[in-house]
Amino acid sequence: MKAKYCNQCRKVIFLRLKCCSLCHPTHETLHKNLNVIVSCVFFTLLAISAFYIINNNDPDNRQISEQRTKVLPSLSMIKNDRLLKNLITQHNLVKTYIVTGVDDLSFDDRRRVEIWIMADRMNTLTEKLATAALAATEQLEKYNVQFITVMLDQQTEDIDNAISIDYAQDYKDASGNDMGVNFVLHKLPPEYTVN
Repeated sequence: MKAKYCNQCRKVIFLRLKCCSLCHPTHETLHKNLNVIVSCVFFTLLAISAFYIINNNDPDNRQISEQRTKVLPSLSMIKNDRLLKNLITQHNLVKTYIVTGVDDLSFDDRRRVEIWIMADRMNTLTEKLATAALAATEQLEKYNVQFITVMLDQQTEDIDNAISIDYAQDYKDASGNDMGVNFVLHKLPPEYTVN
């Protein structure tokens, strides 16, 4: 068998050997240990990456349970939403109104207000709904909010006789949850019903 010389001690070693056993007795052991260390580091980084991807899929780093829920609107909510959108376009039904009170109900990242309005010469429920719906759209833009509740009463700020309409351009309720419609006819006095 042919021989070669060790680079460190210049002793004769066989060609098939990688190093001199006197100079580097643990070379094979070090090589095996290095493979184990590299494998451990690789799998640790892989596990950390997988954990990060699974637990941080929300850009705001919120927990999954904190994410907003989507709610499908009921048939009556859809009918009322369409009715109010249609009434706004009928200018002969909308009456002049004045704002009698404003409450800022904003919290966290949801800007919202509740306003009270009064209007004269409203004889029908349709006129009241049209006026309140138009007030909701106009006052939402005026106050630069995401959600508004309009309370309409012809004589006084009496909550039992008021018509209440919620409105949001982004289809989300006061808390920011999806509601599926822009308008929600929230409250009518007991003597009224909407079909």
